Amino acid sequence: MSITEQRPTDTTTAAIMANAAQRRLDKTEMYRLVQAAARQRTSQRKIADLADVSQTEIVRILGRLREHPSLVDRSPSEVINERVAGKITARQMMKELLDWDYTFGRVPIVNGQQLDAYDPGTWDEVESAYHRNLISENEFREIFERHAAELEVAAKA
Repeated sequence: MSITEQRPTDTTTAAIMANAAQRRLDKTEMYRLVQAAARQRTSQRKIADLADVSQTEIVRILGRLREHPSLVDRSPSEVINERVAGKITARQMMKELLDWDYTFGRVPIVNGQQLDAYDPGTWDEVESAYHRNLISENEFREIFERHAAELEVAAKA
């Protein structure tokens, strides 16, 4: 069997998933730091030098943050990534996710017409994590059952 035909072990799979989760956490933290530095009127050149990235990358980050300021808000995805990366325990993750005040996706309406688009909510992050095997079926079920009434209301809206 060649190396390319070998399957990763469970340990390898977990390590790859933890690494990917940490990269997502690092990206969010970088966005927060760039935002804080920009608010302190640090020049983009100085931020780029400190972050060891190009000034063009800082311009891109600040542009994304102007368009989507919620990119730096704490989210269910961040909580789940913290657990996958080993920063918090499963119990800590579940406590936060069970107590989360979720928003639910919707189809935007403009001038009385539904758009051919979908505005995701924070609940979509939990569903996505489940489908990507970042949370278990039991964890998903427990979160779902805690928020079933809210989900039912959102489904009728």
